[in-house]
Amino acid sequence: MPEDATSTQVIYVQNSVHLAGAQKSLSRILSSPEIQKLAPILVTSKEGWLTTYARTFGIQVFSPHFPKSRSLPGRLFANRLFGKNLAGKLNNYLVSEARLIVHANDHPDSILGYRLAQSLDAKSVLTLRTPGMTKRDFFKYGCDRHDVIISVGDALFESAQEWFPAGNHMKVYNGVLPDEFYSSVPIKPGESIEKVLVLGSTSPRKGWQDLVEALLIIEKSGEIESFPQIVFLGDQYGKDPKELFSTDRLKKFKLLFLDPVENYAETIRSFPLVIHPSRSESFGMSVLETVAAGTPILAAATGMIPEFIKNKNFLYPPGETDYLAKSMIRLLKQDQASIMADFELEQIHAKIKRDFSTNKTVELLVNAYTSIP
Repeated sequence: MPEDATSTQVIYVQNSVHLAGAQKSLSRILSSPEIQKLAPILVTSKEGWLTTYARTFGIQVFSPHFPKSRSLPGRLFANRLFGKNLAGKLNNYLVSEARLIVHANDHPDSILGYRLAQSLDAKSVLTLRTPGMTKRDFFKYGCDRHDVIISVGDALFESAQEWFPAGNHMKVYNGVLPDEFYSSVPIKPGESIEKVLVLGSTSPRKGWQDLVEALLIIEKSGEIESFPQIVFLGDQYGKDPKELFSTDRLKKFKLLFLDPVENYAETIRSFPLVIHPSRSESFGMSVLETVAAGTPILAAATGMIPEFIKNKNFLYPPGETDYLAKSMIRLLKQDQASIMADFELEQIHAKIKRDFSTNKTVELLVNAYTSIP
């Protein structure tokens, strides 16, 4: 059993472990020295990117089978059994006399996180981070049962307060670490855009279909002479994006689809321009990471993105393909140097460092953990 080195210990519950927004946000939190003082434990449904990352910081990881919490067996017995069995396995890794906190990292993990907290006689914390979440989702997943309900971004925070006024609500913003900021890549005068990176996934919400439709509009417009390679970066969920989006309609743009990469900043910095066509975000973490990496981005104005990208030439209304096409045409007619100058990277970096840092989020979390009645 660990020595009594802390008065609070936190157990994080995160079902999926692949390289994506929620997992990357949690990884930054787990790497914080202030969180490591709380002897964190990570509970996931399987091994993967997040568990490997956590172990590099000496964090204890458990990967039991996660029952389907909303299924009939889950509601009748499996959820309680999950909590009871896991609590027994965790016993030898709990800090003596520590106050236990179970923190579920998104609403799909809410029920199992709560059941584990019950079995450990612990306090429970939940983070809401899924855009488009409904009031029905909130209560269906028992989000109202938790001692603290943390919402990522303004929209979710306001919705959660409206749905459950009696709850102990808290708002946080996603953030990046100080060592994730880079200056722009050196640019040669007059250098044109030869390749463009598109972030997201094949999920309809991520807007890849919108981007393909915008490319068709650009091809038909006749307004540009040089057509850069378009590289899509993100989870394809076992689908063929070329078939899914009927990309054979494109005759001038060449497309490439890549799976998520671990060396994210390095990949981002190898492109002179990035596009984020998502129709809905609670925050917009990948845009924040792109800007921190020092690369200009054209993004759908959703989530908190307009809070740190102020130049409207780099924003467009979500889902409006005509507007997206016009914005792309304007940027593709410019050289890299003029795009970077218009983007005003230094001002954006200053805004992010002030308002959207992981260190600030960690400070809020620690205060929440220690102030639960």
